[in-house]
Amino acid sequence: MNRKTNPNIHIIILFIVQIGIILILTSVKLPEYAKLLLFTLFSYLFGIFFYDLREKYDYNKEVINVAITGAASVFLSMMLVGIALIAGGIKLGYKFGIVLFFSLVTLIIARLVFYVSSNKNEKTVSMSDTHKIFSSVGILIFAGYVLYNTNRILQKNYKEQYITASLEYYLDFINLFSNTLTSQQ
Repeated sequence: MNRKTNPNIHIIILFIVQIGIILILTSVKLPEYAKLLLFTLFSYLFGIFFYDLREKYDYNKEVINVAITGAASVFLSMMLVGIALIAGGIKLGYKFGIVLFFSLVTLIIARLVFYVSSNKNEKTVSMSDTHKIFSSVGILIFAGYVLYNTNRILQKNYKEQYITASLEYYLDFINLFSNTLTSQQ
């Protein structure tokens, strides 16, 4: 099986490698230069991954530009709200993070159940509407993560862990972008 006969294998391998890099960055104690190199590699691989997805699903430039603008708007808005909360003395605790985590797990399970149980012969309109609902919920969850991560970053001293903070923001933006892009389809 090569990339021309099975293009999905390339996307799957890139996805697995990216998950591996995220796990290493978040769970293994590494020197900052090693984390920076891994983070750079992750960013590069995500660029290839997204390019392959764009080619597979044939996204046009307008849809991508709208998704980038929408994701950036939500990201900046929630970041400003997170800064305002800290300025007002409001610190979001771990309970807020737990609610976000379980909301995300619930969304993932709901998507999996939908994809497994959906009949391929169903009307495309109802599937499209369901995808939009899932994407909208995903946007709300990751907007909450931007708010939570901003609040947490400003509460902590990330002097030695700037790669971790950058990774959190990067993943928030990627997920906002992918959900915004999916909601456009």
